[in-house]
Amino acid sequence: MCASAPVLAQGRPPPPRHLLEAPILTIRPHGTLAAFNGEGIKLVVGWRPVGDAAKYRVTITNAASSASDLETTDPRIEKQGLPPGRYHLTVTAIDKSGSEGAISEALPINVIEIHAVPPGADGAMPPTRNAYAVGTRFSAPGMHCETGNAPLDDLLVGPENELRVTKPGLVTLRCAGIPGYLEKQIVIAPIKLASQTPALRGATTTVHVTIGTVARVGAKLDVTAVGDISIGPTARTEFGIDIPVTATDQAKAATLVIRAGDFELGQVPLKLGEASMTMPPPPPEPEAPTSWKALDLGAQLGGFAPPTTGGGASTIGWPMEPDDVVTAGALIGGRLGFFPTRRVGAEAEGSVIAGRYVGGGDSQILASRIQLAVRVLEISRVGLRLFGGTGAWLPLHDHGTSHSAANGEVHAGAAVTVATAANLWLRFQLADLVTTARDGGYAHCLEIQLGIVTRLGRRDSF
Repeated sequence: MCASAPVLAQGRPPPPRHLLEAPILTIRPHGTLAAFNGEGIKLVVGWRPVGDAAKYRVTITNAASSASDLETTDPRIEKQGLPPGRYHLTVTAIDKSGSEGAISEALPINVIEIHAVPPGADGAMPPTRNAYAVGTRFSAPGMHCETGNAPLDDLLVGPENELRVTKPGLVTLRCAGIPGYLEKQIVIAPIKLASQTPALRGATTTVHVTIGTVARVGAKLDVTAVGDISIGPTARTEFGIDIPVTATDQAKAATLVIRAGDFELGQVPLKLGEASMTMPPPPPEPEAPTSWKALDLGAQLGGFAPPTTGGGASTIGWPMEPDDVVTAGALIGGRLGFFPTRRVGAEAEGSVIAGRYVGGGDSQILASRIQLAVRVLEISRVGLRLFGGTGAWLPLHDHGTSHSAANGEVHAGAAVTVATAANLWLRFQLADLVTTARDGGYAHCLEIQLGIVTRLGRRDSF
């Protein structure tokens, strides 16, 4: 009796792998999304779960075809801070083995930037404490904007505009046009003007008007005198505006009207003292014409780092041997600046650098420079300056083949200033100083400074 053994199948291919289905999007943004200057939006997208999916890959591609991937195990994703632009989003399911399924339909996403220009400002700014001051102008490129309940068809046929919101409260901004349609709620903060000044009569008195609002108001304010008073040059302060006011002996009423461009912020009535029976005093002597001048005085500590190796080493001191090349060191010095305008001026610096030589030994270098400085940005207490100029280094003694001979340089950099008290600023400065290298090329030296600055003369913002 014979028994037969089972025959095992050999070479049979494994069953084909099942391709996961494409996710079906169920949560998506409706219409055009909106972001204010300096902000991004929160994007929320969801889809139906796909069977056998271990995770999902979300791909966001911008208008320049640059893509970024996000992975999640949930059928939902949130992305914070998506900047203005045009995008499309797709979702792919991935099983436990890492195999990718079908790609979902492409979801178009359009994020429009809303420009908001506060009263008295030159350009768009982000909100302050999530609010904008009354009088702010709003616009969106290629769109017509309203705050009422006008039909959508009326918005679509309206021309592109800049809408000024003149009433405080919670407002719904509606814009429509070729880019799409959007709605966004915004908070419009009121502006209150107040002044506590003794009764005016005769002598010139500086009246401080406080501008009270939780939102931002620009620096460009105009003041008009109403009544028998005259005013002098005004000065913008951190919390308001200072106005020299002179009331005649015959004055019966006095009011100050504060405007930001063509928008009136409000009016401030002033109290008048009792009229004198004597002749009014002569007008005050005009001030010497120095109000346009501003002189900065400061001191700084920092570090200086020149290249020290190979042919790219600096030629400070004109060394003939690699061991006589100067290395990094600490610096201390002073600064003097002259600013005939609010934004452009000239600065001079002098510093002593205490470093070393590559082969050993201490080095002392006297550094001097002049430069043109331009204030390009100011936000609250923080300002940004760009500068560029020329200077020289002079070693104070010989060392080996290094001599006490001057080297020229050109430089450029940026400085951030932070107001810490009345007429006192901290200054953080970074500069790239270019001089000759030992191989005949250029050597880039890095300099970092921390300084303190005060101002004489005109007291506008630093």
